[in-house]
Amino acid sequence: MKILIFTLGFFAAFALTRIPVAVLGRKLRGAPGSWYRYVRPLLVPLHLLLTATVIHIALSSLSWSSSASAFTVYAALGWLVFRAITTLIFEWWFTDVRGVVLPSILRRVLAFAVGFAGVLALLNVAYEVRPVDLAIVSGVGALVAGLLFQGVMRDALLGISMLLEKRVVVGDYVRFEQHEGEVVAVDWKSTTLRTTDDEEVVLPNRLVVDSAIVRCRRAERHHRVRVEVEVSAELPPNAALDALVGAVSSTRSVLRDPAPMARLLTSGAGAHRFEVLFWVEEASACAEAASQARSVIWYRLRRAGLADQASLSSFEQTHAALAGVPLFAAVAADTIERLARSVSVQRFGRGEVLFRQGEAGDTLFVVLSGQLDITSEAGGRAEHVASVHAGNFIGERSLMTGEARSATATAGGDTVAVVIDKAHMLDALRGDPELAGRIAGVMAERAGHEAARERAARDTSRDDGSSSLLAKIRAIFSL
Repeated sequence: MKILIFTLGFFAAFALTRIPVAVLGRKLRGAPGSWYRYVRPLLVPLHLLLTATVIHIALSSLSWSSSASAFTVYAALGWLVFRAITTLIFEWWFTDVRGVVLPSILRRVLAFAVGFAGVLALLNVAYEVRPVDLAIVSGVGALVAGLLFQGVMRDALLGISMLLEKRVVVGDYVRFEQHEGEVVAVDWKSTTLRTTDDEEVVLPNRLVVDSAIVRCRRAERHHRVRVEVEVSAELPPNAALDALVGAVSSTRSVLRDPAPMARLLTSGAGAHRFEVLFWVEEASACAEAASQARSVIWYRLRRAGLADQASLSSFEQTHAALAGVPLFAAVAADTIERLARSVSVQRFGRGEVLFRQGEAGDTLFVVLSGQLDITSEAGGRAEHVASVHAGNFIGERSLMTGEARSATATAGGDTVAVVIDKAHMLDALRGDPELAGRIAGVMAERAGHEAARERAARDTSRDDGSSSLLAKIRAIFSL
């Protein structure tokens, strides 16, 4: 019966004392300043102290033996005092006064030292245990623990040493032995790396300490990606090298500085094997960037004529697409026909960059299928501004006036487009002396609609008159 009453009383006391502690924690969590940071470690021992006190008072009132409950109260009080001392040491003295954030392993070691000293003092005062006896028992215990757990203790000491020396810190990108990746955690036993394949590798600290480390600090860090590619041995190696570098350079997530590079590894009777190296910002993007690079290489080799490619568009389809472009509405039928027979039709893969903002450009793209996503960069951020779908065109201003690209165009999926370059347009302009003026009028009308939208959104204006555009067209094509 006593056991049942004690059990029910314990759960009742535990639940009742939980309420004021929870209310206190909720109020301090929303209070300004850093009070909650000081009080949060004390909430659990405070709750246990209140629970033990209530149980002790209840047992005393029932005249039951309460020596065990009194010891529980003293133990809970000691734990509360211990947490208060360690909180003052770590949060107030080191963090607020000294401005030093201690690693978790060092906090545990110091907390253990403070707790052990408190236990020794309690045993000496309450039970008159001599310090010499305690020292002997502690020494024997430490010796036995050292023999049984020497590997664990060595890792712990190495972890403390690594944290104090900052041999590797979270955020470093390191390479040692066969492991390479970003350091995401360092504790008392192990160091955790996140590899370029977005996998986590946990390494014992003794392996980290015993190895030669190649480290790149956060400010200098780029993540290298390596891709191997095989192409037909019939292709000229230098042409393949140029195509490979151009392909990865046009991959969206690949950095342009450092610049991508390609090397010929082996040359056999059937195929050349190449190594392509490039860099990305984030380690987690390496696998996706490698996949995109392989995809873009496939498209680039076929566009460059270095691999077989099926016909993408018939003459009739190309002619109809050009005739439907508003820019060529003023172009004579025979000129449209000449363009349709001379221009190229090319396929672009998802994520492939056709041109970048700020680059020089001399090509116009008419989308036959798929879509192009247009983004504008300002203040280091890229903003999606439009999508160009089948039947529409992009790039006419750079082609006709020589101006730098005003935005970046990226294939939103597999996209087939007619590519009109400066030579094609020059042939059309020379065959029709009045064509430049008519095209300038169409461009001015389109620019006027864009300027009106910009003024409505940003209250800006832009001089895009047909006379100004005609002068630029005549200058760029030497007409």
